[in-house]
Amino acid sequence: MSKANKIFFYPSSLVLVLVNLIPLLGVLFLGWDVFSIIILYWMESAVIGFFNILKMQKINNYKFTPLLPFFIMHYAIFMFVHLSFIINFFQPNLQPASDQLEALVIIWQYFRSIFISLFLIFLSHGLSFIYNFIKREEFKHISIKQQMFIPYRRIIIMHLVIMLAGAGIIYLEYDKAVSAIVFLVILKIIFDLGSHIFEHRKNILN
Repeated sequence: MSKANKIFFYPSSLVLVLVNLIPLLGVLFLGWDVFSIIILYWMESAVIGFFNILKMQKINNYKFTPLLPFFIMHYAIFMFVHLSFIINFFQPNLQPASDQLEALVIIWQYFRSIFISLFLIFLSHGLSFIYNFIKREEFKHISIKQQMFIPYRRIIIMHLVIMLAGAGIIYLEYDKAVSAIVFLVILKIIFDLGSHIFEHRKNILN
């Protein structure tokens, strides 16, 4: 099998692409807007953080390490700041994100509408964790310190590009245009697949 076929037909890569296509259904049939998509991707960052905790535990043979609570605290702050930025930037008609109760109500409303998509994203990351990290023993080839920083490397660049593209869509007043939001979803799939291949390249190409 060629390298291209290995990449696109690798089980976790294939599931990742299929799951990432599900938001298109929300755009086409449920009226999701740019904010809905970006909130979904923010919630996926929480899923990535959750599985990174499991990976760090596996690498350390489920023993206590100060790096774990440090990561949890730091990642929680990262997620909170990221959310505040999203609320303020993409929902300018709302009160500032300092009104956290208002922010939580907003997120809960969007969470209900995107729950199924988020659940399938969780399963996708779970499959990758079991298949790549456990079954194919990736945990034997990485240190706990290296693993601690992997989510940031994967998330920051992708979200920066997505938010800039989303801001452009809103600025050009295309936030209700299906074609513009479809472009945003496809852009995310490209970056997500690239990050996935880079992270698991040894397993995928062997």
